[in-house]
Amino acid sequence: MSPEPNLDAMIIAPFWEEVTKGAFIVLLYIFAQKQICGAWNGLFYGVVVGTGFGVTEDLVDLISNLDDFADLASAYMVREVFMAHLHPMFTASTGLAAGIAAHQGVAVARGS
Repeated sequence: MSPEPNLDAMIIAPFWEEVTKGAFIVLLYIFAQKQICGAWNGLFYGVVVGTGFGVTEDLVDLISNLDDFADLASAYMVREVFMAHLHPMFTASTGLAAGIAAHQGVAVARGS
């Protein structure tokens, strides 16, 4: 009998991860719009946010597997070898969109 899939790990967590990373880019766009001068700046900020998120998540996951070497080795292979580029890549697309919006002069309405 195969184990039941974990809905939280497969659907809910990735959704909220992307929303959270995107929120950092949106907040940067709202509160520091002058820092994003164009598409390349937005792309760069997206990669930085995604890399920071990915490194933090990977450290937490690897530290939680320190008690068993086999779990640690498999977690390292999956997270650092096969999937290390995903967080920066996905958040870079959000940053790119913010950079394009900033370059085109899209205004942001802020509450008073």
